[in-house]
Amino acid sequence: MTSELAADLQVDSVGTIVLAVALEDRFRVKLTGTDASAVVSVQDLVNAVEQAVSYERSRDEMQVEAGRPS
Repeated sequence: MTSELAADLQVDSVGTIVLAVALEDRFRVKLTGTDASAVVSVQDLVNAVEQAVSYERSRDEMQVEAGRPS
């Protein structure tokens, strides 16, 4: 999974955007422009999605904890 994303998935720049939107919808996360610019390989894409999912979970947990009465 370390070869180039464009070659592996045969996508151009528009295809990359479509893929990013689909991943955001599927995993209910937001991939930032910084995430997208760092993605070169399939493994980079997996790492970016995992980071976004982890961030969203942490944020959700903090919001739940903040809403609990002390």
